[in-house]
Order: sequence, then structure tokens, then C-alpha cells
Amino acid sequence: MRKTLGVVLLCIMSLGILAAAADIEIAVVPKALDNPVFFATKAGAEAAAAELGIDLIYTGPVSDEGYEAARVVEDLLNRGVDAIAVSVSSADAMRPILVQAAEKGIPVVTWDSDCPDSPRLIYYGTPDFELGQLVASQLAEAMGGEGKVAIFQVYVGHPNLDARYEGMLDTFAGYPNIEVVTRFTTTALEIGLAVDAVENYIAANPEIDGLATTTGFPWWGNVGSMPTVNERVQNGELLCVGVDPLENALQYVEAGILKACIGQRFYEMGYGSVNMLFSLLRTPALAGYLAENPITMLSSGMDIITSDGGGDSISVSDYRDLMAEWEG
Repeated sequence: MRKTLGVVLLCIMSLGILAAAADIEIAVVPKALDNPVFFATKAGAEAAAAELGIDLIYTGPVSDEGYEAARVVEDLLNRGVDAIAVSVSSADAMRPILVQAAEKGIPVVTWDSDCPDSPRLIYYGTPDFELGQLVASQLAEAMGGEGKVAIFQVYVGHPNLDARYEGMLDTFAGYPNIEVVTRFTTTALEIGLAVDAVENYIAANPEIDGLATTTGFPWWGNVGSMPTVNERVQNGELLCVGVDPLENALQYVEAGILKACIGQRFYEMGYGSVNMLFSLLRTPALAGYLAENPITMLSSGMDIITSDGGGDSISVSDYRDLMAEWEG
């Protein structure tokens, strides 16, 4: 099945590159404009739009709020854009809007976070359950297969973050000497809140041997902002694995505070989503087929970033080169 979906993706992308643009307007909607992981998505979408010669609208709510994101997409439908790629915060809020899109004949793909049981045509992004499994396996192996683990999830209720948590539990269940003590969280998607939550929890619970995070939020603060976490890692009392290696998180990896950080390919999500939507607009038969047979998942891929690389991982310096390519 995975191989078949890969062939479908190649066909869709090829059609997008070969077709000629003519007054096409595609919108890309992130969960929030202030979330730095989506800056690479914007760069990828802009690159694809420039190659195809189409108009791109990159818009979304300023901060992450599911019903506001749904309103943004509804406004785009009323504006009459040709196609939309959206990262979904609240599936319940977005689902009726995507029904409206289907009724208007406007193709929609989701990226980064899906909207199950909706008429979107393709979900293109990170296989989140597998990402959670990868975080857990990296941490479990570093811990030697034993100890107490805490999982930090910056917000409960996002479909992609919840899937990562479930993936972690699935993998940790295969290590009988690892105990998942808790999942702790915050009430909002803010770096400062995440930093404080992780620092305070680790300070109050010295028995924790391993920390897994479903996002990069606590690692996007400055390296000195969680002194208890830093001290416990440096003393050999704590191991940490996280997600989303933005620059501050890369500094945590370099400092040895993060044993590994799993990178999502946000540039590819933007670049690929625009190309796919362009192709669907130029090939109505394919769009019609996908309306009847939506693609559950097309993976945009993942990377394991460690301090020096080696094995299946990428070094911090090599990953910085990739980020510079995206920004360029």
C-alpha cells in the first residue's frame, strides 16, 4: 500500500510540474502564523508557486485556535480560491467547512494535521503515530530499556499530537521495564508556558529517568531556560528526546541535553501540497477519482537529528545546511 501511494504521489507531482498555469489561486493555511515550524512550509509553498507561475495566498489565524482557523478557510471559500491546503487544529470545527468546499467543487488537501472523515482528498504530512514510535524508541534505547518516563504534550486535543502520544505508548509497551508515569501538558500553545511546565515538572519529580515530548515547544526556549533539566541530564540522571529541531532545539542537541530530535519535513509539506493541488486542478478526472477514493496518508518523511550524526541520523551541522537551503 505504501509503495502504491508513493507512485500516486509521483504521478501527481509530475502532472503539477508539466501543466501550464492559467490564473490559478491556491491558499495554504497553517494552524497559526506565529508557529515557527511553519515558516519552512511557507518557503516551500512559495517556491512551488513561483515554479508553477500561480498565485499563492498564505494565511491563517495569528495564533492556534481551531474555530478561527475554520473561519479563515470559510472566508477563502467565499473569496473563490481554486484550491486549499490546510493544517487542521480542530477536526470538529473544520469538518463542516470542508464539506462546503466539496459542495463548491474546491479541492482540499490537509497537511501536518489531518481532518479524518471529511471530504479532503489527500493528507500529506508526518505519519504521527510512527513519529511517536520513533521518539519512544530513541528514548527507550538510550535508557537501556528501563526506568520511569514522563511525556510532555503541549496541548491535548490536536489530532496529530494525540496520535504521537498514542505511538509513544505503543512503543513503550514493548519495554516491560519502562513505566510511563504521566502525560503532562499546558493549556495553550506558548513556548514560555511549555518551558515552565517542563522545568517545574522535572524539578518536582526527581524520580523521572526519561522525558519525551510530542512537540518542540519546550526546546524552542533558550538553552539556559530549564536549569533543572540541564543539570539532571549533565549529571546522568535524565535523558530527553524531542521533536521539531528549530535552531534553539539544535542547540539543545549540540549541548547533549537532547539525545535526539525528530525533524518533520515542513518545507516538503508546503512544496508538495501546492504541486498536488495544481495537478488536481489541471486533471479533473484525477480529482474526481480521489473524491471517491481519498488517500489516507502520504508521508512527507522524517529525520533523526543527533549531535554528530551516524547510523540513521543526521548531524546538527548537516541539518543546519538543510534549513539554510529551505530558507534560500
